[in-house]
Amino acid sequence: MALKNPQLAQLAHARVYNEDVVYSLVAPRYNYGAPRIVVANVHDDGSLWLEHEPTDLGPLDLKYAEKTLEYLHEFWKRPVHLKTFNSQRETTALTYSASGMQIGK
Repeated sequence: MALKNPQLAQLAHARVYNEDVVYSLVAPRYNYGAPRIVVANVHDDGSLWLEHEPTDLGPLDLKYAEKTLEYLHEFWKRPVHLKTFNSQRETTALTYSASGMQIGK
């Protein structure tokens, strides 16, 4: 749809440009919407320990966390532990092993 008024067209273009600028400045701060999870340790028994770094994004979605840990366990062939936090910002440990997902403190 072409705007007949050149001033409106210019304003519409400026608005889109400003939204792009805001996104490019803000998105890296929030890791582009993806949680930050880092490898904290690999224990002598081969288990993998991961840590979810707190951001303004909030807690992990347990459904996606479980599926991701399942895939990591399948690849790693050892238990995978994830230290994260719940909606009250309390530390929670998620573990995926051959027996499935376990949630603990």
